[in-house]
Amino acid sequence: MRIKTLALATTCALASGLTTFAAQAALPQMDTTIYGVISMDAISASDVYNAGTGKSYGKYYIDNGAQTSSRLGFKGSHTIKEDLKINFGLEAGLAPDTGGTSAGQLFNRGSWVGFNGKFGDVKVGRQWNLNDDTMGNFFVFGGYAVFRFSDFGDVSNLFNNSIKYYTPNFGGFQAGVMFGAGEAAASNDGGNVSEVVMSYGTGPFKTALSYHAGKDAAGNRTDRLTTGGVSYAIGPITPRIGVAVAHYPSMPSNATVFDVGVDWKVTAPLVMSFDYVSRNKKKSPNDTKFYRIRGVYAIDDSVSVYANVLYLKNDGAGTEHFYGDGRAGQNQRVFGVGFQYVF
Repeated sequence: MRIKTLALATTCALASGLTTFAAQAALPQMDTTIYGVISMDAISASDVYNAGTGKSYGKYYIDNGAQTSSRLGFKGSHTIKEDLKINFGLEAGLAPDTGGTSAGQLFNRGSWVGFNGKFGDVKVGRQWNLNDDTMGNFFVFGGYAVFRFSDFGDVSNLFNNSIKYYTPNFGGFQAGVMFGAGEAAASNDGGNVSEVVMSYGTGPFKTALSYHAGKDAAGNRTDRLTTGGVSYAIGPITPRIGVAVAHYPSMPSNATVFDVGVDWKVTAPLVMSFDYVSRNKKKSPNDTKFYRIRGVYAIDDSVSVYANVLYLKNDGAGTEHFYGDGRAGQNQRVFGVGFQYVF
């Protein structure tokens, strides 16, 4: 009797275990990752203007990394069926030099959820714009870049309350559209943002063209930015050029900027970049240019060290700057060395 009872109990337990295993195997597959970057720079900058004292100083900084800003993120993918996934991303900017966050928002670098399948990719929430997705192939990015100029911030920007869609890749061709709801109380379309991009990339060749339109808070003016670029890899050397044309009635400003650069993979761990960036204001002598040399050396897959050398020059009453408050006609030299750890 005891043997029969034990056999029955064992059979029931085995059946229960198999049922549980089968049920778990039938559940959608889930994958969640915690990731981050800790990056720090030591910087020397000349002609750092202080509007309060009316004086300029040479200053030293221990600052967040210019190569890749420090961050902590969470991302995940949940398979609903073979060709349909739901994805999410949450990313917080960090300021390791002070132990705080890099902005007032917790997930200031993105908080979105979306779907991916044969139809393409859809994301909804706070997210980087289409230019940020594509124009890093043509413009130098990092802390010293075109988007630091006052009328070219939308070359790389984040937008709240936005929905973004990318088509599947068709032989190298891909298109994207984005809409951000301004949700301004003063008007129906105040603060709304619309973008579209077309890109093509195959082998060593890449190119893209985008258009951005953004309403001011009252919905009375529309800021427009057209951006494009092309690059072509020739062995270890990749020449590239990016061009952006801004018409921003809200500032007001009409200007063109171009970035002529080259990336050189000197050795497997060492990459050098050289850029000349020029911003030209329409019907104005208040132009700005800067030269940048950057070197990045990868110690391994997680750790790298780098250096940046820059010279920025303002003509006329141009006030662009990387550090300080900026004053008419100032020039600025910047030298920085840093490291980053990716986990």
